Amino acid sequence: MEDAVWDMAVIEQWVSANAGGTGRGEWMGRNLNHLLDCYPGMKVLVSAFNSHIAHVPGSVGGLAREKLGKGYYSLAAEFGAGSFRVRMLDPDNFLSTYREITSPAAPERSVPWYLTRSGKGSLLLDFREPSTRKAIADWIEKPQTMHSTPWGFSADNKGYDHRNLSESYDGFFFIERIRPARPTPNGEVAARDRLRF
Repeated sequence: MEDAVWDMAVIEQWVSANAGGTGRGEWMGRNLNHLLDCYPGMKVLVSAFNSHIAHVPGSVGGLAREKLGKGYYSLAAEFGAGSFRVRMLDPDNFLSTYREITSPAAPERSVPWYLTRSGKGSLLLDFREPSTRKAIADWIEKPQTMHSTPWGFSADNKGYDHRNLSESYDGFFFIERIRPARPTPNGEVAARDRLRF
């Protein structure tokens, strides 16, 4: 009976998200919390777009932080250069074909600009570990420009977003150069048939 009730909740999520109601990020967070309730003590790795894993209200990360406190660690992804694969959004907001996008040089003073110039290559930054350097502590407390490359990509997307790093994430990993992911066979069918998420 409990499974049937949850199946109905998932159908409600799909209808609500596609009708412009509760966003996908919040539903993903509710689903994660449901799994954590069903399997106490379970450890989970959630891989999603940075805005979904950020510990801000209405996101997977926000709901996980409410439930788990500091037991939830939000690790954002950032890159220096390279290409990524997206599905373009049609004017009717449907996902269409795949497109490979090569990222232009990072804007001056953006997160990827600083990290590329550091000469450290790929790295992991932990914001929970207090920095002894005031400049770094101040930097993570202020809004910074970082990549924003969602799966559903519109032609007017500039590819960047502004976030206060420590208010959104516990850390991030930086990959100096990225390559586009290869679509799965199911992904190819979804693109061909213009299916939503």
